[in-house]
Formats: sequence, structure tokens, C-alpha cells
Amino acid sequence: MRAHFVLFLTVIAALFTLPAAEAAAQRVVYQQPAEQPQMGPVTVSNAPPSQRDPDRIRTWGQVDFGSPIFYDVDSDVVRPGFNFDLRGGILKNFFGGFMHAGASWNNIDLEHVPGWAGYGNDSLKRLYFGFGGRLMYAEGKVKPYVDLAIDFNFWNFRETSYGCGYWYCSTYDHYRFALGWSSRAGIQIAINEMIAIDLGVSFEMSYAGDFFDRTVYWMTPSAGISMFR
Repeated sequence: MRAHFVLFLTVIAALFTLPAAEAAAQRVVYQQPAEQPQMGPVTVSNAPPSQRDPDRIRTWGQVDFGSPIFYDVDSDVVRPGFNFDLRGGILKNFFGGFMHAGASWNNIDLEHVPGWAGYGNDSLKRLYFGFGGRLMYAEGKVKPYVDLAIDFNFWNFRETSYGCGYWYCSTYDHYRFALGWSSRAGIQIAINEMIAIDLGVSFEMSYAGDFFDRTVYWMTPSAGISMFR
């Protein structure tokens, strides 16, 4: 009898404690996780470095090929020619400086010059270098710019000199100096961040100097490639 009474009390105790154990288990299972600290949005810029840091100094180089066309001359005598120009410099924001150098040739048709019939054609040659400044809108895919430079021109037309070295003597072209100015207006169409197609036209002049009898003017439409770092 006593053993049965102990078993009865054990069953009653189990019936009272089971709901409490189930409730505790449910609280553990369904307990909300602790809130995690929220992080702000992370912004990654896809802009090229030149736009992310407009104040940095960039270096650039440019090569152009064009055709010089002289003003106020007989177009039957002085024909459009060929010019190549190399220039490079630095650019910060919208301003920069550069150095350029190049050469040009214009065909002179002597058959149309009185007293020179039978002499055929020859070339008016120019070698030059200069220093200048650039104003450029450097944002976007198409970048307009304006250049202004002072030029040191060296001209030659059929003038030669004779000189001797240690082993032999030879003739060479004799160039005469004339100071000048040039300006250029153009656009650069970006292919990528480092390379652009360059299109423009230069307006140039040369004082008489040691070569001409008056100031001369010409324009040079051209196209080329620009490279940036």
C-alpha cells in the first residue's frame, strides 16, 4: 500500500511539472535574436580618377596631322601642305601648360610664278617649337579646349649652304628664324580614360623675321590622338 501511494505522488508531480518545462522550452526556441547593429550604406564610386580627384595634376601628350593653308596668297602658287605637331604638358582642373614642336611642308608651284617657268615645284619648309597654355573643360566624354602658344619658327625655301666636315663636304638646307604665335581650338572625344581622338584647327602667324617681307598667316585643320596619365 505504501509503495502504491509513493507512485501516485510521483505521477501527480510529473503532471504538474510537464507544462512548465514545455513552456520554458518554447521560450528558448522562440526567443527573438538580439538586434545586430545596423551599418550605413556603402557607396562605391565608378567615376574615373580624373573626376574623383579633380585637383590632381595630370600629364598628357598629343600628336596631330594636318594641312596648313596660307591666307592672302596665290593659291595656284602656294598649295595646301602637310604638318605634324607633337605637344605635351600638364593639366590641373581646367588649366595647363605645354611645349610643342613639329614640321610642315607646303608645295610651291613655280610654274605659276613669273620668271620661274621651268623650275617645277619645290617645298616651303618650316621647323618649329614653342611654349603655351591650355584652357580645357575636362569633364564628360567630349572635352573642348583652346591653346595659345608662342612659336620659334625656322623657314627654308630652296636655300642651301655648303659645309665641310673632317672627311667630306656637303650641302644642307639653310633655315632662317622668324618669331610667331599660334592658337588652336579643338575637342577631344574620349575612347577611355587614357586615350582620346583629337579634332581641331590651328590659327597661326609668323612675323617677317629673317625670311619673309611681311607678316604671314595660315590655318591648319588637323586630327590626331591624345593620351593622358
